[in-house]
Amino acid sequence: MNYGLSLGPLGSMRSVYYAPEASSTSSDQITGLCQGEQLAEGARMYLEGMMGLKSGERVLITYDTPNQETALAFERAAKQKGALVTMYNIDLNGNRFNEAGVKSILGNITPQAASFLDKKSFDALSTKAEKGEPFSGLQSKQDVFLNFIDMRPGESAGRIKMVMAEIILGKATGTVRTGHGPGITREMVCLKPDFNAMEINANKLLELLKGADKVRITTAKGTDVELAISGRTPLKDVMIGPGIVGNLPSGEVYMAPHETKGSGVLIVDGSIGDQIIVPSPMKVVIENGKVISTGWLDPAFSDPKYLEETQSRLKTDDQAGILGEFGIGLAPFPIIGNMLQDEKSVGSIHIAFGNNSPDYPGGQNTSTDHSDFVIQKATVVLSYPKESGKAPVTIMSNGQFLF
Repeated sequence: MNYGLSLGPLGSMRSVYYAPEASSTSSDQITGLCQGEQLAEGARMYLEGMMGLKSGERVLITYDTPNQETALAFERAAKQKGALVTMYNIDLNGNRFNEAGVKSILGNITPQAASFLDKKSFDALSTKAEKGEPFSGLQSKQDVFLNFIDMRPGESAGRIKMVMAEIILGKATGTVRTGHGPGITREMVCLKPDFNAMEINANKLLELLKGADKVRITTAKGTDVELAISGRTPLKDVMIGPGIVGNLPSGEVYMAPHETKGSGVLIVDGSIGDQIIVPSPMKVVIENGKVISTGWLDPAFSDPKYLEETQSRLKTDDQAGILGEFGIGLAPFPIIGNMLQDEKSVGSIHIAFGNNSPDYPGGQNTSTDHSDFVIQKATVVLSYPKESGKAPVTIMSNGQFLF
């Protein structure tokens, strides 16, 4: 999810535009040891375990210079698998995501780039994709798209056009798939998550969430909030299979709670939106799905800039402070202040405010913003309608799954 974007008719593209707009993490800023063979091995696990790359498939890796080392590791791993790889550095032509840059990128994506460059045609294709209507006649030059690009101000329209083209081609072909890694770091690649284990846990969570009407989340620090989820369908973001576009890395189960029925207190001790890890636990009070107050749990603590940024994001528009998402992390990732990774940290949950339409089943929130609040070591209890005869089920206790 890209923060602060006005996406208009494209919606939020939940699992796709998730990265800071005003900051970036380049490889020369990283001091870890994930490089060389380790990085290539991690890339191989992502390609095989998450994306199911096959010999002979065509792969386009679109990247910028700060992410070149990661891109080259994926190129090496893909070629070792027998794939046919095209590398495209958006910085080499100096255009990035301006009109000329987008034209060049789309030329590598599809022989029908003109259909995506023309605004009227692009809007029509985007609308069809959101409505789930069938496509005919669209072709892709690639079978797999990988995007490793820093998110920079002023480039949102071009990035949206690139990824929306990949989304549409996935839907049109039923085979094309995209791994989108805005803000990905080398360390994420070297963590080497067990995708099969995450898929198993995701399926278990989907089954437990099925038919539940309420979820209560508590923590030892004071979180106590209840959300209404009756009739809302949970989704998983683990494997990127045929026709799918997802984050790289992946690793969560998520859904849209009812936007106007959640109430309680969140004590946020992970990270928020595109900011760094919270410097001190933040208290967020919710009534009927709307944030009514935010402040530091410790009244003696002060960090005006962090608090003001959080409050500003929740007031981006009339729906930015309204419930949008409940998610559960599945991946063995530490929380580092990068939401691409943090929201997927196992043992954590995240509650987001803002946009959840049209990409979450049942979602009604059309805000131009979407900000996630990550909470660690949560206890999560599901309740079911009385007529179901099912007793409440605790699916997580102090950050530990109980299934």
